[in-house]
Amino acid sequence: MIVVIGILAAIVIVAYNGIQQSARSAVAKSSASQAAAALSTYSVQNSDTYPTTLAIAGIVDSGGTTYQYSVNNSTSPASYCVTATVDSTSFYVSSTNNVPTTGACTGQSNGGQAAITNLALNPSFTVKTSPWLTNAGTGGTVSGSRPQTGGIVDGGPFTRITWSVLPTSSNGYITEGSGSVLATTAVTPGVTYTISGYVKTSWAAQVYVNTTSYTSGLGTVAGFAGPTVTLASGSWTRLSLTFTAPATAAVTTLRFSLVTGGPLPPSVGSTFDVDEVMATQGSTLYNYADGDSPSWSWTGTPSASTSTGYAL
Repeated sequence: MIVVIGILAAIVIVAYNGIQQSARSAVAKSSASQAAAALSTYSVQNSDTYPTTLAIAGIVDSGGTTYQYSVNNSTSPASYCVTATVDSTSFYVSSTNNVPTTGACTGQSNGGQAAITNLALNPSFTVKTSPWLTNAGTGGTVSGSRPQTGGIVDGGPFTRITWSVLPTSSNGYITEGSGSVLATTAVTPGVTYTISGYVKTSWAAQVYVNTTSYTSGLGTVAGFAGPTVTLASGSWTRLSLTFTAPATAAVTTLRFSLVTGGPLPPSVGSTFDVDEVMATQGSTLYNYADGDSPSWSWTGTPSASTSTGYAL
C-alpha cells in the first residue's frame, strides 16, 4: 500500500511540474508578444524608430515576468530584440521575428542564466593594425605586428612584439593603448574583477598579468599583480588576476609583463605574443568569449567595444 501511495505521489508531482512549466511558458510567450506589439505601435508613431527603454512603450517588469531589451536606431531599418523571462523560462522577439521563440536574444540572460560582459576592447586583436602599447625593456627596442593566423582560440589574429635590440633588463610589457596613448578599462570602486589573457614567448620567459588602477584623471591609485609563470618556449599559456577596484578608482589597465630579473630575450628576433583578453566582474575565470562567440554580441563597434553573452 505504501509503495502504491509513493508511486501515485510521484505521478502527481511530475504532472504538477509539467503544468507549472506550461504555465510559465505561456506567460513568457504572451509577454514577449505584448512587447513586440507595443514596440511595433511605437515605431509606427515615431518615424520607424524604437524607444530607448521598454518603459517608454509601456512595458515594465511585473507579475514575475522580467524583460531585457536591446535597440539600435542608428541602422536602417532600426532594430530591437526583447527577451521575456518567467522564472527559468525565456522567450524572445525581435524586429525581424515577432513570433515568440524559446530562448533569449544574443547577449541577454536566458532562463535566469545571467549574461556576463567582457570589458576588454578589441580582445582578440581583430581590428587594430598594431599591437597594444609596448615596452621593450631597459635598453631594448621592439617592433609591433599583428599576425593574422595562429591565435589561441580561433586561429586568427593576435598581437606580437619582436626584439630588434636586446634589453639589459627584461621588464618589457604589452598593455592597452595605441602608439603612445594609454588605454583603460572602466571599473567600479569596490567591485571585484578578473582579468586574463593568453601569452606566448619564443624563449622560456617568466611573465605575469598586472593592472594599475587610476582615478578618472589618470592619477595612480594602486597596482595589482598576478603570480609569476614560467612559460615553455612557443606554448600559449593563460594568465589571470583577480583584484578589487580601490575606492577612488575609475579605470584600470590590462597589462602582460615580463618579470624584471627574469630570463632576457636570448636573441634578436625573439617574440612576445598576447591573445584573447578578458576582463569580467567577479572572481570567476570564465572561458574566453567575445562578440563573435556563440550567443554573444558586441555592445558597440564589432571588435572594438565591450561584448556580452553567456558563460561558455
